[in-house]
Amino acid sequence: MKNNYQLRNSQKDCIEFSKRYFNTTTSKKPEMLWNCKMRFGKCFTAISFAKEMNYSKILIITHMPAVMNEWKETIENHTSFNGWKFYNFKNDEKKITTETFEKYHTVVFCSNQLYYTRSKKHKLIIDDIQWDLVIVDESHIAFDEEGEPSRFVSYAKSYKGKNGRDII
Repeated sequence: MKNNYQLRNSQKDCIEFSKRYFNTTTSKKPEMLWNCKMRFGKCFTAISFAKEMNYSKILIITHMPAVMNEWKETIENHTSFNGWKFYNFKNDEKKITTETFEKYHTVVFCSNQLYYTRSKKHKLIIDDIQWDLVIVDESHIAFDEEGEPSRFVSYAKSYKGKNGRDII
């Protein structure tokens, strides 16, 4: 049986704030950082935001591959996301096609470690897609001692989406 829990008020507020920002910003490259406390429900809130914005091509890129299961379970086990598809780039790379994006709201999960070890041919699967939303998960881990973004964060910010680039 799938989950059917609802957004909490704090999650609704976060989504409304984000929608206002992305719908009104004049920035050609909008981005936003969600500073969420532990157990906020970031995965559920972020995918609910994507749904409300009618985004259909979502890339989740992370510095911590261990968070993949939470994203996968959120999408596959909640009634709000019936008909959505989740792909782990590591295992499902060959299943990600243009047709996939035309038929379904599609979420692709990729770790930066995996991305950097793939050949250029394989990277094109991610590089050639015009993502509607790019979510950089666990981004706080991807900064060096001086607070400068790693190559991973800089690269993730280069993706283009409907609004230039949307990063949570």
